[in-house]
Amino acid sequence: MEAPFAGSRFQGLRVLLVEDSYLIAQDLERVLTALGCAVVGPAGTVESACALAAGPGVDAGILDINLHGQSSAPVASLLRKRQKPFFFVTGYGSGAILPDEFRRYRRLLKPIAPMDLVDAMRREFSRL
Repeated sequence: MEAPFAGSRFQGLRVLLVEDSYLIAQDLERVLTALGCAVVGPAGTVESACALAAGPGVDAGILDINLHGQSSAPVASLLRKRQKPFFFVTGYGSGAILPDEFRRYRRLLKPIAPMDLVDAMRREFSRL
């Protein structure tokens, strides 16, 4: 997987990864690392994700919508307040519960193909 991402424009980007499924987090982390990103986390709870999102070491975020039955909206609020770009991932399709203020944000449906992740990052993290 590393060869297609050589010379990535995401080199050094510190991406907060919020995902409560170990296997999915591991897959996403592998792609992010191949892109040259520094993965912050992964965080599997709202509390740990908020603590990381509030810290200085985050440039952008990829957020699972549902973390053990809790919405990741508080994490999204922190990132938005800090003007850090982010998008959501979900296994629930359009039925995923998000407050109205976050419905306009991009959502990727799980399972996520590596090139779909790269495309979403190019679009959502373009100002970085």
